[in-house]
Amino acid sequence: MAEHMAKAIICGADGIAVDDVLLVALECRLCHRCRQGLSCPVQLDKEIDPVWGSRRIINLVGAWHGQLIEVMGAMGIREARRLRGEVGRSMWFEEMEKDIFSPLFGERKVSGLI
Repeated sequence: MAEHMAKAIICGADGIAVDDVLLVALECRLCHRCRQGLSCPVQLDKEIDPVWGSRRIINLVGAWHGQLIEVMGAMGIREARRLRGEVGRSMWFEEMEKDIFSPLFGERKVSGLI
């Protein structure tokens, strides 16, 4: 998801792989039959119009770009490279849970349960 891309950059990632996401954009089912030499139920190699496929990928990347710009705007950052390593500006579930629910219920007795 697009917000995970921003989180990965905040944590210091140099790159993000989106290979499976692009396949899903092309309606791949991720059944991995092609890895076993079996026929693809969607027939990605035969029935996809290249113009349609390229538009789907452009749409996906454009949506991710818009969401990244929105996240950076909320943080007051104008460039993606400035986002790298800004852990202090990020919000983490454990910290938010502690800040919100600790005054009401006390400290969590069992960690890791949601």
